Amino acid sequence: MELHKKTDPGDEFEARRRVTDLGVVPEELVETVPDLGGKAYLVTRDAGNAELRVLEGGAVLSLNLSASTQYQTDEDEEDVVGDGPDIPDLSPYRAAMISDMRDLMSSLKQ
Repeated sequence: MELHKKTDPGDEFEARRRVTDLGVVPEELVETVPDLGGKAYLVTRDAGNAELRVLEGGAVLSLNLSASTQYQTDEDEEDVVGDGPDIPDLSPYRAAMISDMRDLMSSLKQ
């Protein structure tokens, strides 16, 4: 959470909506989330990383969700097929991220 007391963060929030820690994502990976704060975006960086960003007045809030997999093979296996298990799809957690953000915003207002 960032709290801006003297400046309006709206222009910067809008300008940085596609910027992640790994660079700029394509526009199709940024989804507007209606009815959440003043403005809200769900940014999907890749299959295993999503970030919900919300602008509410002078506050900018973000919630990150990451998924990863770990696996172990026999070191003696010579015929390992593929690159391992797929990274879980985060789209089923979209509603939970939005709900958690609403709860956070509500508790911060108290």
